[in-house]
Amino acid sequence: MVRGNVAQKLTHIFGNFVSLLRDGAVIRYYRGDIVSTQAEKNAVLKYQRARDNIMIRPTKEEGQLIRQAAADAGQSVQQYILDTLRKRREAEEA
Repeated sequence: MVRGNVAQKLTHIFGNFVSLLRDGAVIRYYRGDIVSTQAEKNAVLKYQRARDNIMIRPTKEEGQLIRQAAADAGQSVQQYILDTLRKRREAEEA
């Protein structure tokens, strides 16, 4: 999601329909809401069906430590946690 409602602010400048380039992809907004084509929705569903969804609920302090460790490693939180778990499993199997 775009922080600070950039799409809504740009809507006032450029009209109701705004396209923004984000991470190499064009994100379309209409009146501040993201607009998706049916093909995009199908692609997202296909991706989500192939993935597991695991939620963790660390304390605020633990969450901050995890985020900082991931940032220090130059990784997303998800990638940092998965890499850490892989390394631990490899060490336990050795």
